[in-house]
Amino acid sequence: MGKVAAGVAALAACAVAGVVVGRRVRSRRKWKRVVGVLRELEEACETPVGRLRQVVDAMAVEMHAGLASEGGSKLKMLLTFVDHLPTGSEIGTYYALDLGGTNFRILRVQLGGRRSSILSQDVEQRPIPQHLMTSTSEDLFDFIASTLKQFVEKEENGSEPSSVRARELGFTFSFPVKQLSIHSGILIKWTKGFAIEDMVGKEVVGLLEAALVRSGLDMRVAVLVNDTVGTLALGHYDDADTVAAVIIGTGTNACYLERADAIIKCQGLLITSGCMAVNMEWGNFWSSHLPRTSYDIDLDLESPNPNDQGFEKMISGMYLGDIVRRVILRMSQESDIFGPVSSRLSIPFILQAPLLAAMHEDDSPELKEVDKILKETLEISEVSLKVRKLVVRICDVVTRRAARLAAAGIVGILKKIGRDGSGGVAGGRSRSDSKMRRTVVAIEGGLYTRYMMFREYLHEALHEILGEDVAQHVILKVTEDGSGIGGALLAAANSSSSVDNSSRYEGIKKSKDEKMAMIPSFFNNRSRDLIFDPFFSFDPFRDFPMSNTAFISTRIDWKETPEAHVFKADLPGLKKEEVKVEIEDDRVLQIRGERSVEKEDKNDTWHRVERSSGKFLRRFKLPENAKIDQVKAGMENGVLTVTVPKEEVKKTDAKKTIEISG
Repeated sequence: MGKVAAGVAALAACAVAGVVVGRRVRSRRKWKRVVGVLRELEEACETPVGRLRQVVDAMAVEMHAGLASEGGSKLKMLLTFVDHLPTGSEIGTYYALDLGGTNFRILRVQLGGRRSSILSQDVEQRPIPQHLMTSTSEDLFDFIASTLKQFVEKEENGSEPSSVRARELGFTFSFPVKQLSIHSGILIKWTKGFAIEDMVGKEVVGLLEAALVRSGLDMRVAVLVNDTVGTLALGHYDDADTVAAVIIGTGTNACYLERADAIIKCQGLLITSGCMAVNMEWGNFWSSHLPRTSYDIDLDLESPNPNDQGFEKMISGMYLGDIVRRVILRMSQESDIFGPVSSRLSIPFILQAPLLAAMHEDDSPELKEVDKILKETLEISEVSLKVRKLVVRICDVVTRRAARLAAAGIVGILKKIGRDGSGGVAGGRSRSDSKMRRTVVAIEGGLYTRYMMFREYLHEALHEILGEDVAQHVILKVTEDGSGIGGALLAAANSSSSVDNSSRYEGIKKSKDEKMAMIPSFFNNRSRDLIFDPFFSFDPFRDFPMSNTAFISTRIDWKETPEAHVFKADLPGLKKEEVKVEIEDDRVLQIRGERSVEKEDKNDTWHRVERSSGKFLRRFKLPENAKIDQVKAGMENGVLTVTVPKEEVKKTDAKKTIEISG
C-alpha cells in the first residue's frame, strides 16, 4: 500500500508539474506574441537620421510647390498678407479678440515702445452660449460686440476715448478662412461644433465690424490672423531673429517669413517689406518617407477626414493617445496579459495626451500612475509591473516618433529659407561655405511645453539632423499666448496711425521714375529691372508690382505660336474700359487697369460691402521680331487676349559655304 500511495503521489506531482509547465509555456507564448506586436511597432516607427533628412527634403520641396501655385502641394502655403511684424517700437493701447473654439477671449494690451515692453495687459474669457453656435452670424457677433464694448468701458473706467485715433483690434479667428487681405477673409467652413450656415462664404471682418457699429463701439479691425501667425508676431516682438513659429498641441501648424520674390503665386501683390508671413497648414503635409504604421492607417480611415491632415495625425496631441490605445487593444486581442478585453479600449480618443504623458513620465518604482490610469480610464485592473512597463514602452515609441518628425518639419522650414547650414534646397553650398546666423523659432502648445519627454526627443532629433555646429545657432523659444497678445501686437504693427505704417505707401505719390527706383528694395536689394524679358529666364512671370496700396492680383499666360506671341490675362469682373494695353518705347508691352472700390450702403445688417479692388500693372519686354504696330487686343468673358504678330523669318539655303579669308 505504501508503494501504491507513493506512486499515486508521484503521479499527482508530475501532473501538477505538467500543469505548471504548461501554464508557463502558454504564458511565454502569449508574452512572445505581445513582444512581437511591440517589435513590429518599433520597426514601423523607426526614425533614423537618414530618414529624417529625407522628410526634411520632402517638406522643403512641398513648400516650394505650394508657393508656386494654388493646389500645387498638400501644403496650402496660405498668404497671410502680414508683411510687417512688431519690432518693439510700438506704443499705445491695442485690443485683441481671440475666437477659436467654444470660448472667446478679449485682451487689452498697453505697449511701451521698447522690445518686450508690455506695460500692462487685461484679459477676459467668456463662453459662447450653445444656442449661438448654431444661430445666425448677426446673433453671434452682436453677442461678441456687446461683450467687447462692456470690456472696453470697464477697462477705460468711463474715460473719453482718444480723439486722435479709433481703437484698433487684432482679430484671431482660428477657423478655415480664405484670406483676402490683412484685414479681411471669407469663412470656408465651420469646425469645433459651430454650424452657423449664413456665415459660410461671407467675409468675417465685415460681419464683426457691422456688429461693432450696431453696438456703438468705435473700433477698427486692423488685422485678421490665425493663432500661428500671432505666435510668430509675439516671437518677433520678443526677439528680432524669430523667423518661424510652430504650434504643437492638440493640433499643429507652422508659419514662417518668406521672401516676396519666392512666393510666385502672389505676383502682383505689393509687399513693401520684401517678405510675408506664410501660413503653411503643415498638418496636411505628406511624404512616402513618413514612417506609417497599420495603426495610423486605421486611425485615418476611421477619422472624420480620411486622407487629410496626415502629418498632424502622426505628431499632434489629439492623436498620439489614440495610437497608443489601438496598440494596447491589439495586444489585448492577441493575449490575455491585460485580462479580459476591456470595452473601453474600443472607445476612440478615450486616452488623451495628458494621460499619455503621465504614464510615459511615471518615475515611481511600481509605476503607480500607469496602474491608476489603466484602472480608471481603460478599466484594466490587476496588471503586473512587467505589463505596466510594456505600456510605458508603447508610449515611448509613439511619442519619440512624433517628436522626431516634428523636428524634421522644423528643419524643413529652415532648409527652405537657407537657415539649416546647407544653403537651401538648391543653394549649392556646403555647410562649410554657409555662415550661420542666429535663428529663432517661436513655439507654443502643451505637447511641447508640458510634455518633457516629447520636448527632449524633439531637441535630440534637431541636433542630429543639423549637426552640433549648426544646431547651436538655432533656438526654440517658448512664447505664451500668441493667439491673444500676438493679435494685439499685429494690430499695433499694422495700425493706421503708426509712423512706420503711414510711410509704407508713400510710393503712391511718387513719379513713375521714382516708383521704378523703389522696386529693388522690395526684394532684398536685388538689382532687377521692372520690365520683364520673357526670353531671359525659365520663369516668364517674375515681373514687379506698382507701388500702390490696393491691388488686383492677376495671372497671365504667355505662349508663342509660329505666327505670334499671345498673352492671356484673367480679369474677372473688369470691363474693357477699365483695362489699358499700351506699347511703350523699346518694345515694352504694358497691361494695366483699375477696379474702383464698390460700396453699398444699407440700413439693416450691412453698412458697407467691399469687393476686391485696386490696380494692377504687368509689363513685358517684347522680342526683336515683334510687329509692335500690329498688336491686337480683345476681351471676352473676363479674359483679355493680346496678340503680338511676329516678323516672318527669311528662309535660307539649308547649306551654305563660308569663304575663309587670308
